[in-house]
Amino acid sequence: MNLNAIVSQAVGAVNPLSPISVQVSTGSQRNADTSRTPQFASLAQFTGSIAGRVLTVSSVASGALAVGQAVIGIGVSPATLITHQIDGTPGGVGDYQLTTTPNLASSSLQCVAGAMGQIQNLTYRDLQQLEGLNIQGVRHAVYINGRVDGIIRSQNKGGDLITFSDGTTWLIAHVLEYWPTWCKVAATLQNGS
Repeated sequence: MNLNAIVSQAVGAVNPLSPISVQVSTGSQRNADTSRTPQFASLAQFTGSIAGRVLTVSSVASGALAVGQAVIGIGVSPATLITHQIDGTPGGVGDYQLTTTPNLASSSLQCVAGAMGQIQNLTYRDLQQLEGLNIQGVRHAVYINGRVDGIIRSQNKGGDLITFSDGTTWLIAHVLEYWPTWCKVAATLQNGS
């Protein structure tokens, strides 16, 4: 039973779910000065244009496009998700149906995993749990329909990043609850206010 789906309608009346994009941590890269730079999977980098609800991809530099991914880039409306591929090479050059209708000339774009999330304040119990981790900064609980991960030391991964439609980016510091269809995470603001 998905309890989050049951209560999210009532909670959504006050604090609605928002579309988010997810960048999955792939570990880090060692630099020449021995410091490390976190790496994130950008699922697809490509050149495309949008007319109505159709994205036309003319070239793919890396990765593959897929249903459910969020299309991001300058001039793209928030919450622009791919609903299905109309024609072309699977995950590559071709036409894709979108959820919104921004018109956009040929541009460099990205696709990242899309989901729905909801920022809430941390509970006292959440704060107690995070206190032991010594995590500082602006922190909130984020309920996400889908799966994201915090730090997984055994896989040399840092936390995943989530970006809300307002442009704020949050680092998943710790997974507070994980269920098959949703999770609750403690996230730390990385930019904005």
